[in-house]
Amino acid sequence: MKKLLSFLAAISLSASVSATVVSCANTTSVQRFSIPVLTKEISKEIMMEINGDSSISPDTKGKFFSKIDFEKVVKMMMQDEMAKLSQEYYQNDLANRLKIKSRSTEVMKTEVENINNDISQNQFYNQYTQRIVLGGMSLDEELSLAPGDKGDLTSLNPEKLLKNTQHPKDENVYYLYFKKANDTTNNWLLWQYWGEHNTPNGSLEQLPNINDLQMGKFIVVKNNNPVDKLPSSLEITNDDLTNSAKLFWNYFGEDDTADWSDSGDYYSLDGKSALIMDGKSALQYRFQEYFKAKIINNFYENVLTMTYLESNLFNIGRNIKNTLTSQDSYLNISSDLAKATQTWNQNDGYKSKLKMVWAFNQNDKTEQDFVKAWSKLNETIKFKNSGEFLNSTSTSFQTISKILEDATVLGPNQSELGTDPFLNLAGYNGIVKNDGDSISSADGTLSIAEEAKTKIAKVNSPAIITKDQLGQPFTVDNNKQEIYFVLPIYLIDLLNDTTNGSQNRSASSGAISSYDYGQTTTGFLPKTEDKWFASFGDSLIANGKQITPSKVDVITSHKEEANKSAYYLYVDNVAYTIDDFNGLFNPTTKITPENIWDQNKTIAANGYQGFQFTMLNSFEGIIGNVGIGQEVYLGKLSDTPINKQGITFEKRNDDWYAIVANDKSLVGTVVDCGTVKLSFDDAKKGSTITFDGSIDGKNNSLKNKEGRTIGYQINMGPNAAKPNMYINNGTFHYYEENLASLDIINLASDQKQSLLHQLEYITSKDSDVSNAAASAIYPLFIGSDQVLYKPLYESIRRYIDTDDSGESD
Repeated sequence: MKKLLSFLAAISLSASVSATVVSCANTTSVQRFSIPVLTKEISKEIMMEINGDSSISPDTKGKFFSKIDFEKVVKMMMQDEMAKLSQEYYQNDLANRLKIKSRSTEVMKTEVENINNDISQNQFYNQYTQRIVLGGMSLDEELSLAPGDKGDLTSLNPEKLLKNTQHPKDENVYYLYFKKANDTTNNWLLWQYWGEHNTPNGSLEQLPNINDLQMGKFIVVKNNNPVDKLPSSLEITNDDLTNSAKLFWNYFGEDDTADWSDSGDYYSLDGKSALIMDGKSALQYRFQEYFKAKIINNFYENVLTMTYLESNLFNIGRNIKNTLTSQDSYLNISSDLAKATQTWNQNDGYKSKLKMVWAFNQNDKTEQDFVKAWSKLNETIKFKNSGEFLNSTSTSFQTISKILEDATVLGPNQSELGTDPFLNLAGYNGIVKNDGDSISSADGTLSIAEEAKTKIAKVNSPAIITKDQLGQPFTVDNNKQEIYFVLPIYLIDLLNDTTNGSQNRSASSGAISSYDYGQTTTGFLPKTEDKWFASFGDSLIANGKQITPSKVDVITSHKEEANKSAYYLYVDNVAYTIDDFNGLFNPTTKITPENIWDQNKTIAANGYQGFQFTMLNSFEGIIGNVGIGQEVYLGKLSDTPINKQGITFEKRNDDWYAIVANDKSLVGTVVDCGTVKLSFDDAKKGSTITFDGSIDGKNNSLKNKEGRTIGYQINMGPNAAKPNMYINNGTFHYYEENLASLDIINLASDQKQSLLHQLEYITSKDSDVSNAAASAIYPLFIGSDQVLYKPLYESIRRYIDTDDSGESD
C-alpha cells in the first residue's frame, strides 16, 4: 500500500485545486497539487517495480527502457489511463443526455487511441511524402534495421497483431502489399526497399509513390513461409487473398481477433471481412515499431487535454421540434477549441486564427510565366484584390492545383515540402496561426517568403497569395518562384451538414438535427465509373466506401418511384437539384428523374461528376442503415422473419427484435430475411460528423424505437430558439460572406474528424488551455469519493505490487 500511495502522491495538481488521496483504510492522506510532477527518486522506485512487468510494455519487452526517461514513461502511462477513463466518463454523460445507449469501455478506449493515431499519422504522412519529394535514400531504408546503418534503428513491418487465448504470443511474420493508384488489375505488390530482404528478388525496389499513398490500396499479409520467414512473393493476386484463410492476417478464423486501430474500410472477400487500408494508415503498420517508440510517445501529454476539448465543444439542450427525442446538440462557440480556431461576434461574423498553407513552387519558370498562369486561372475563377475567392463554395484548391499543374500552364508543383494528409496537396507548410500582423507555425514546417506572411495574416477566406494583383510570384531560395494557397479553418465547415446541397446551406429551418438512420439509403453514381459509392464524398477519396450489389439492386429497382427531391447532380464539387441544374447549365436534353440514369455518362456540362440518389426505406419492408452488434426494434411484422448471416429474431409481446452479430462484413449489404430486409451501414453519413448510437428504451416516450440507429448532427447555434445563429443571424451570412471552404466541406466524415483532432492537438499545447483541462478533469480522480478515483486506483494497482507480501489489497 505504501508504494501505491507514493505513486498516487507523485501525480499531482496545482494550486487551483486542493484535495487529498485517501488510503483504503482512510488512515493516511497525501496533499495534492495541480500539475503532474514526479520526483526522480519516486519515478525510479516505481520503475524498478514495473520494469520487469511485461504488462507495462508488452511490445518492447523493456528494450527501450534504457533510452526513455523514467519520469516520462510513468507520466505517459498515467496520461493515457486518465484520458481513457475521462473519455468514458464524458461519453457516458453525453449518451445519457441524448437518450442513447452508452458504448462499451473498450470502444471508448479505442477512441482515445484513435485520437493519438490521427495526430501521429498526420505528422508522419507529411514526413514520409517530403522524403519522396527530396529523393535520395528512402525513409524505409534509413529507419530500418539494415546491417551497417547507425542511429536509432527500428524494424519494418507489423508484429504481434493477433490476440487470442490459443495464441497468446503472436510470432507470425507480416508484410505489406499495395495496389498502385488507378490499377485495375488484381495484382498487389510487396512493399520493400532495395536490399530489404535477403532473397534473389530483394534487390527490386517496390515503394509506393505519393499518388499511390493518396489513391492506392494497402493490405497486411501473413507470411506463409515459416521456415525462413521471408516474403513468399513479390506480387500476389486477389485469389491469393481469398484462397488461403491464414495468408491474410485479418481474414479472421472463429477464435482470432486483432490488435489494431479501427481505420480503413472492410470489404467482403469470400464471406470474410478483409481490411483495405489507405496510405496514411498503412504507414503506421509499415513503421509500427518506430511509431510506438518515437512518434506516438510525443503526444501522450496532449491527449488528456484533447479529451477535455472534445467534451466541451458542444452543449446539449432541448429540441422542441424533433419527433425522435427532446434533446439536441449545439455548437459551443465559447469553447476553448472554438476560440483557438476563430473569433466570432454577432455584428462582424468570423475572423480566422488558424490556416492551412501550401507553397506552389517552380524552379525553372519566370515571373512572367506565373503572371500568365494567373490570367489563365482568372478565365474560370474570380478573385478579390486580396487573392481571396469571390465564390468560395464553388472554388476548390484541388481544382486550382490541377489547372496550374497542367504542362501548358506551369507544370507539377516542385516544392520540396511534402503533401498534407487531408487534401493531398504538395508543398504543405502545415497549419499556421495569426501572430500580431504576421503568422507563425502552429504545427508543421513553415518555409515561405517573409513578405508573404503579413498578407496571409490578413485573409479570412480561401485565397491565393501573390505579390500583386497580376499574379506576380515571390522569389525564394536560389531564385525559385512560388505563390501560396491559404485555407482558413472554421468549425462551421467541419461540423455543419451541407449534404443537402447549396440550396440548404442557409439552414434556416428549426432545430431538427437528430435523425433516424432507418429512413433513407443513399448512393452516388459517377459519370466516369460503373460503380456506386455510399456518398459523393466517398467518390473523391482513396478507398471511398462503395455499396454492394445487393444495395444497388434495391436502389435501382425503385428509381422510378422517386421524385426530383431525391436527386442531386454534382458539378465541380457543388450539389444542384434537378431544377437548378437545368436552369443554370441549360442542357440540350432537360434532366428528369426518368432519364438521368441513361443520360449520366453523356451529360455535357463542364465539371459534371455524377448524381447522388436518396431513396426512402419504406419500400418492401426495408429497415435501413442498421448498425452491427445491436439489438434492433422492428415493430409488428406480418410473418416470422428468417434467421440468417448471424441475425436472429425474437418476438416480445407483439413486437419483433433483430439481434445482429458484430460482423463487419455485413456493412454495406442488404440482407433479405423474408418478411423484412435489413440494410446495413456504418452510421457515418457522407461528410457530416455526428454523434452516433442506438436509442435507449429506458425513456418511455422512445420505447417503440428502442435499438434503432440514430445520429445527432450539430446545430450551428446556441439553442433551439436560434439553432443556426452562427451561420446567419440577419447581420451576416457565413456562406454569402464566402468564408466557407469547398475543400473542407467535401472531406469525408473520417477526414473531418482527423482534421478536428489536429486542431485539438494544436489547442492543447496552449498552457492556459491545459490548465483549464486539469482544473476540469483532475478533480474527477482526486479523493476516494470521486467518480473516477477507484478506476484509476485499480488501473495503477494492476501495475504495481502494493505490499511486501506480493499480494494486492
